[in-house]
Amino acid sequence: MSVLTLLALPVPGLADFQEAPELAHIYYPRNACESDYIEVQVWNVREDSWYPHAEHSLVPVETCQLEDPGLLLNAIRWRCDEPDLASDEGWFVGLNIFDPAIVSSCEVGALAGPAPRTEIHVARPESGAEMRSESPVTTLEGSVRIEGIEGVDYDVVIAIDRSADGDAPDQRLRAQVEAARSWLRSVEDRLGSVRVGIVSYPDVEPYQPPAARVHAAPTANKLLLERALDNVLSRGVAGDPAFLTGLGSALDLLVPAYEARTRPRARPHVLIGIDGAAPPHTDTAVRPDFAVRTQELAERAQRAGVRVHLYALAGVAEEAGPVARDFVETSMGSFERVSVDRLATPFFASATLPTPKAVVIVNPRTQGVTVAKLDSAGRFRAEVPVLSGPNPLEVVATTSDDLSESLDWLVRYDDTLAQRHRLAAERERMRATRGKRIDIEAEARTLAADPWNEAAPGPVTVQ
Repeated sequence: MSVLTLLALPVPGLADFQEAPELAHIYYPRNACESDYIEVQVWNVREDSWYPHAEHSLVPVETCQLEDPGLLLNAIRWRCDEPDLASDEGWFVGLNIFDPAIVSSCEVGALAGPAPRTEIHVARPESGAEMRSESPVTTLEGSVRIEGIEGVDYDVVIAIDRSADGDAPDQRLRAQVEAARSWLRSVEDRLGSVRVGIVSYPDVEPYQPPAARVHAAPTANKLLLERALDNVLSRGVAGDPAFLTGLGSALDLLVPAYEARTRPRARPHVLIGIDGAAPPHTDTAVRPDFAVRTQELAERAQRAGVRVHLYALAGVAEEAGPVARDFVETSMGSFERVSVDRLATPFFASATLPTPKAVVIVNPRTQGVTVAKLDSAGRFRAEVPVLSGPNPLEVVATTSDDLSESLDWLVRYDDTLAQRHRLAAERERMRATRGKRIDIEAEARTLAADPWNEAAPGPVTVQ
């Protein structure tokens, strides 16, 4: 269970004289707790008593938090969140700041490039176009495009690090394979529009430089992918870190397809596991040629639209160095540290493949919200009620990762045909009610009160 880092409660009267403490990332393990939350309190010197933490008195287990180092020894206390405990039972005072797991297992320095760009394309009607119809409704048709591409196709390569150096190489290898299996299960119902390839590196052969092994080119065959992961695991760990080799092989599976336009609507991604104690995420002993070659691969990925997601496994928790930062910025991908305690989690899940989720159209004049019909490829169609004159519509699209984009679209409605239709219907009604007096002022008053109406008629009385 995780004990979250606690910030001291403010002491009245001293706030203006104290500088904000320099905070540190601290990891709180599960310890002996069976519950998924822990309760945290801090010592208030002024009141000479323990008080619930002001920011997070109840926190989830196995998390990292920013902590004031001055509190760690004896100014915080924590206990498992168990409802039967009395107010003074089960508390542990302080944290073991000499335990490396506490001070070096936190994820810090996560980096992310720009979110996938969502665009709304309206095919018809044109913005500002004037339409006429007997019914005050306009048909809006278009599509939601992600990364400028219509559809829901993706090509993904998972590159697994088999290097034997660094911390817990066997554990790293198993963790990557299991995380890959979990990620495959999450996209299983999308296989077909989503294709996945499996690469491992280094592939060490006697008397040859390290290379990478392609276990499966991008495919929608789940059984083939499962066998590929089995093969990666069975080969075990071997060789020195070879990030450039692994990434280069992954790009070799994606870039030619992009250049040949064999899958013109497939958005390419690479998920690559790397030793958390080796470059490019740490800059220790980085040779200048390594940095240059890393940037060359990032630029190659950028030209082909490949987003590269780096997962630094185990190793020391520290901020990403300039090589990693430049790489993420260029490739528009991401960088994430996976601490030893998180190796058993499905960490590849952070690499999402967003799809269009919903489209709604808002017309402020009618105060109506229309939910469009959205097909599996992201194309939408909606029948939107309108009023005479200009209708400033707002089209709002939401993707599966809960990001939204909006587009303003103007539709002008000429209700001449609609009025003719209503008058014809009224004449028929009058013939049926011969001699009876009918007032039809209500609609005219409504139109006259509408500030957007360009031609509001006055009241009409028919006898």
